[in-house]
Amino acid sequence: MMNFQDKKFLAIAPVNGLGNRLRALCSYKVLADFLKLPLYIYWHKTKGFDDTKLKELIDVENLNAKFLNQDEWEEIRKNSRRIDCLVSGVYERDITTADSSVDYSGDKSEIISKIMSGDFSRLSVQTSNNFLISFFQDFSNEEYTKYKYDFWKVYAEVVRSLVLSNEIVNLAKKTLSSFNENIIGVHVRRGDATSRDNPNCYNYGIHPKYIDKEVGKLIRKDSTLKLFLATDSEEVYEKLKSKYKDKIITYDKTFVESEFNSEKSGQIDAMVEMYLLSKTKKLYATQWSTFSEFAKTMGNVETDTIRCSLGNTKSLRSLPKREGISIVSCCMNRNDNLSKSLESWINVPEVDEIIIVDWGSKIPVWQLIPKNTNGKKIKLVSAPDEKTWILSHAFNLAASFVTKKNILKLDADIILSSEFFKNYYLNGDNFYHGTWTTAKNTNDESLNGQLYCKTKDFWDVKGYHEGITTYGWDDDDLYERIKNLGRDENFLSSEFVKHLYTPDTKRLESQPEFEGKTANLDLLRESTEKNRVWCLDNPWGSESKNINWKVELIDSYVYVCRRFW
Repeated sequence: MMNFQDKKFLAIAPVNGLGNRLRALCSYKVLADFLKLPLYIYWHKTKGFDDTKLKELIDVENLNAKFLNQDEWEEIRKNSRRIDCLVSGVYERDITTADSSVDYSGDKSEIISKIMSGDFSRLSVQTSNNFLISFFQDFSNEEYTKYKYDFWKVYAEVVRSLVLSNEIVNLAKKTLSSFNENIIGVHVRRGDATSRDNPNCYNYGIHPKYIDKEVGKLIRKDSTLKLFLATDSEEVYEKLKSKYKDKIITYDKTFVESEFNSEKSGQIDAMVEMYLLSKTKKLYATQWSTFSEFAKTMGNVETDTIRCSLGNTKSLRSLPKREGISIVSCCMNRNDNLSKSLESWINVPEVDEIIIVDWGSKIPVWQLIPKNTNGKKIKLVSAPDEKTWILSHAFNLAASFVTKKNILKLDADIILSSEFFKNYYLNGDNFYHGTWTTAKNTNDESLNGQLYCKTKDFWDVKGYHEGITTYGWDDDDLYERIKNLGRDENFLSSEFVKHLYTPDTKRLESQPEFEGKTANLDLLRESTEKNRVWCLDNPWGSESKNINWKVELIDSYVYVCRRFW
């Protein structure tokens, strides 16, 4: 075995799917050339990829790199600076999943600066990421421009210099021969990317009807147009091919089904489709797909994203409401409690719809939604970009999706009695909420945040005060404003709503203002009082503006929302 202690190198082990691997490989070749370091490659079977060799896909001689076996890779890891740890990460904008068997302390920007300055002569990385994305968030600031080197341009040149293997070129010939100069590419990524087990499932999904809509729009615009369709979804393929027939050109392949994070075969066919997409005049693709992104770069193809926009929450709030009862709730990493609570909500006969906001949970709430919901309409609303828990923003978002005249706001840790609606009735002049003033114990104090009122009353006072972004007083502030509408205030009993015990530490998670502080009741009350005093000088009134969110439908009942900035 080679002695790596005396060598200089940048070694990379690309992982995950084909697009991710090729992106990582090409970007780190750019970095190796910039640092004047030999490039070593460990290409191996991992989750999301089978045992297809890189030389089966491209001409590896063109890379001017040395290939490593497993023993050599393991030896290199012992004798190198592992830059996936703390710096590069495995996934895009995520360094937490990197190999952390060696703990390198230090500031990320400082380490990156040392890497770019050539302070380290032996580097290794296991990643699916483009180093430019993980190293530099802003490509216009001094941290990037100070190197006076157009890394992105060089990256594109490296991608376009790849020479495909003879097998890939030959397999693509028949399909390529049916292309004309105006051929449009359509790439639809579904498969394991949209699995509920995928932490990023909300970012990949798109409702099939929007794909059909986009394709139909293109064909109606130009009757002579033909589209090359590349997709991992046999359902999408069958639907579009049967509807648009000879307007759709496809590559003849065997569809492969695989579970998320499992070995995925069919990489030869995937490389052929990527190559064919790169030969189209324009590419329409589903969002967050590195596959289509790489095809775009290969062929320098103009690209547009297939979107599934339903508009915004402002327009949803203005829609007329029908008779019935809607439950709204929100969850940020409280999946265990929500699972128990949701079961009780589903079993209450008077409930018509249940709206749950998944506020940036690490494990998608989608996994919890049962197949049998007793006929209730469930809407799952994901806010995947949210990192900090803000109750007022989350519950106002949930309430925006309500279609019924009565709204019951429940926290994710609240069990609902099947007798609830037999004991609480809205007549148009009243409302109900929990209260800490009659709590029998500290656990019952958490019922304070539960609310049952008319949806119109909720929005007449603009919902929760969105200026309250820390713990406490958001519910009491709302109750006071509903009372000011002339509504009679009534209290809920722990006999019909039960709070599942949640430690104070869990209640303060994902709230930066509490970092480093001991979670206890005194801290919660201090934060509540601070917000109460602040609200006196900053009231939420009729002129206040609720946050407006962009809304996309990605499944029959799953929506993705992002803020308008």
